[in-house]
Amino acid sequence: MTTVEQYWQKKGLTCIYLSRTLLFSAPYADFYKKNNLLEKKL
Repeated sequence: MTTVEQYWQKKGLTCIYLSRTLLFSAPYADFYKKNNLLEKKL
C-alpha cells in the first residue's frame, strides 16, 4: 500500500467518524436548545 492510499483511507475513516458523531449529537443539541427556550419562557 502506498502512503497516499493510507492517507486517504485515514481521511475517509475520519470523515465517516465525524459524520456519525454529528448525526448522533445533532438531535441532542436540538433537544437542549428547545429545553433552554422553554426554560426562558417559564
